[in-house]
Amino acid sequence: MMFLSRRRTMLVVLFLPIIHSFTHCRRQLGVTCMIQNKVLANFWGSSSRYMSSSSNTVPEVVRLNVVDFSAILTNEDLRPTYQIIDVREPNELEVVSLRGNDIINLPLSTANEWSGKVIDGSTLDSNKPTVCLCHHGMRSLRVANFLVGNAGFKEVYNVEGGIHQYAVKVDPSIG
Repeated sequence: MMFLSRRRTMLVVLFLPIIHSFTHCRRQLGVTCMIQNKVLANFWGSSSRYMSSSSNTVPEVVRLNVVDFSAILTNEDLRPTYQIIDVREPNELEVVSLRGNDIINLPLSTANEWSGKVIDGSTLDSNKPTVCLCHHGMRSLRVANFLVGNAGFKEVYNVEGGIHQYAVKVDPSIG
């Protein structure tokens, strides 16, 4: 047992068995986890956070590092299970963009045009895990918080460092 926050009375960290290949576990043992190459990336202050299985728990945006994001992008079985949202402007997409026609562009500057469609479910599926991306991770964090706080999404990830960090650490060929 480990106390993670003074604001919470007691939070127990569950240490899951180390899994050697990339695995995405949804709500296993009452937590959401991403594990890659022996690294448990689902604890406070890292790529993501443990979430309580309690029905009273409000979902939180989960921080996703670019290496784990790359694992999602390159895994043919895993990628279709996510909806990937790029909130950058069209002129930014002309300079650098990810490959694939499954990436949804919802520019933050036009949020007033698409936010109602997201809330009513006509644009995105609130039950599907969602990854948000921008240039450095700040605009996408705003959209991710909107999805969790206003649109009822349960599983939302924000790519830390955005496409810039992805190009630096994972795929320099894109930018």
